Amino acid sequence: MKVKLLSVESMQDGIFKVCLLIGESPEQFIFAVDAPQHQDEIALIRADKSFRSAFRFNQHLAASITQIVGRVSSQEALTFPIDLDEWMTPDEAAALQKAYLNRFAPIASSCCKDTMTFCTLSFKLPRKPMCQCD
Repeated sequence: MKVKLLSVESMQDGIFKVCLLIGESPEQFIFAVDAPQHQDEIALIRADKSFRSAFRFNQHLAASITQIVGRVSSQEALTFPIDLDEWMTPDEAAALQKAYLNRFAPIASSCCKDTMTFCTLSFKLPRKPMCQCD
C-alpha cells in the first residue's frame, strides 16, 4: 500500500497533528517537538504511542515522517500531499530484514585456526567474504 503524508498542522506550541493516507485509510497521529534551547543542540521529536505501534515494522516511513515534522516545525515551507514509500506487512518487513542480514551481517567463520576467535571478514566485489586472519 502506498503512504501519503497529507498534512502536518501545528496545534499549539511544539505539538503537531500529522494526517496520513495509508492505502485508502486516513490516519492521524500527534507529534511533539522540543525545540533546541541553544545553538549547538538539536530538536527532539517524539511521536505518540499509537504512531510508534503502527510503524514498528515500517521504520523507513517513520523516519521520513519524523524528518518532515522537524522541517515543518522549523517553518520550512513544504507542498502537501507528499508521496512516501510503500507500507510493509510484518511478514514483508521480516523477509526484508532477513535478506539484509544474510547479505551484510558479518558471520564468524570456521576459516580461523583458533575456533574460539572470530575473524574479521571483508567484502570484495562480487561480495565474497575474505578472511583477514592470515
